[in-house]
Formats: sequence, C-alpha cells, structure tokens
Amino acid sequence: MTDMKMAEKTASNSKHRHVLRTMFLLSAAVGIAIVAAVTLLNRSLPGEPPAFSPSAGLFVVLGGLLGFAAVMAFYMRRTDEHDMIANLWGLSIGYLFFAGTAPVWWMLHHSGLVGPVNFWAVYIASALVASGVWGWMRFR
Repeated sequence: MTDMKMAEKTASNSKHRHVLRTMFLLSAAVGIAIVAAVTLLNRSLPGEPPAFSPSAGLFVVLGGLLGFAAVMAFYMRRTDEHDMIANLWGLSIGYLFFAGTAPVWWMLHHSGLVGPVNFWAVYIASALVASGVWGWMRFR
C-alpha cells in the first residue's frame, strides 16, 4: 500500500476505534437504569411477586425503548461498513434461528414430545447465535 492509503486507513480506523466499548458501556447504563426503575417502581412487599401499576409498566417500557433507540442510533452513525455487514449477518441468522426454532418447539410440544415453549430460552439462544455470527464475521 502507498503511504497515502495507509494514512487514510489509519485515520478511518481511529475514528471508530472505541465504538464497541462505548456501546457496551451505554448498553450497561441503559440496563442499569431499567433495573433501577423496575426496583424503585415495584409496589409489592418483599417476597411477593412484583406488582406494577400500569403507568409504571408503561414508563419502564417507554424508557427502555427510547434508551435502546438512542443507543442504536449512536451505534449506527459510528459503525464502519465491515461492522455493519457483520451486524446484518448476525441479526439475520439470529432472526432465522428464532423464526425456525419457536415453531418447531411449539409443534413438538403439541405433539407431546417436549414441554411448553419457553420463549425466553429461544430468545436467549437466538441472541447467542446472533452474537456468535457477528463475532465471527467481525473478527475473522
């Protein structure tokens, strides 16, 4: 590579160097804020299941959605093409995993072969698949 191309590559990389770390920190801050809101808005006694007022539940959901949208907008503005392609592949494969796993589990449950569908398990497995594909595409 010529010196000019190396300088351009270095300059473009320095702009996006800490995006992933920043996104992890912002996501952690949003998660902590949501957990704090859920804990503070819980109106039940200790040992009882949480009971929220409808307005508290709406507040937590809207706050989480707005925080998530802000973090994603920041990330999308700061990401480079390579990371964007890794994101698209990871999210596509994660979605396809979810879209394929949930109906299969549902059909197996209605056939009497497995227990009821645990959508949290499917969601977490899908997120792990998406993260794995993203990591493989990003760092290979």
